[in-house]
Amino acid sequence: MRALCRSRVRGGGGCVRFSTTVVGKRTALYDFHLENGGKMTNFAGWTLPIQYKEGIMQSTLHTRASASLFDVSHMGQLRFYGEDRSKFLQTILVGNLKTLKPNCAKYSLFANEYGGIIDDTVISRRNDHFYVVINAGRIDADLSHIRSHLDIFIKNGGDVSMQYLEDQSLIALQGPFSAKVLQSLLGNRVDLNSFGFLDVFNS
Repeated sequence: MRALCRSRVRGGGGCVRFSTTVVGKRTALYDFHLENGGKMTNFAGWTLPIQYKEGIMQSTLHTRASASLFDVSHMGQLRFYGEDRSKFLQTILVGNLKTLKPNCAKYSLFANEYGGIIDDTVISRRNDHFYVVINAGRIDADLSHIRSHLDIFIKNGGDVSMQYLEDQSLIALQGPFSAKVLQSLLGNRVDLNSFGFLDVFNS
């Protein structure tokens, strides 16, 4: 185990510990991370790279100047099907899903019966389902909350089902050149210049 220590400023400071032998769930890119010098650490039960051999600063500057891929497969991914999927999600999420157009996404919150925030999320409307992404550190709490309400909704005759995509990877492409990089891979299948904020499409 090694420790990457921050400089002490105004009496503060601390260490970020990482290891190539951290035990946790592995994403599909685990071997890629190690082969490229990834320094692995545990996050929400997953073994993920905290930095690569070039260092955190170099990676940050590269992302801000160009584009970088991030492995965010540790985040929870859910799909909701059924005729009453919108009606059900409306009972546990903040915001009006009726205004969410097909192939568009929106930021929302899971709230308890007192209006307290359980977690934040991004939800998108697809042709036959809703796709929801939840935070890795809150997966257990979120799923427990959703399932408890889902059971009641179904027992009362609601037509809805949930699929938890445990084995599906999730990649985030970030940086000012992200659209240019992605467009080169998509070819003429879609024109990203026509896309607005939170628009969605199937590749």
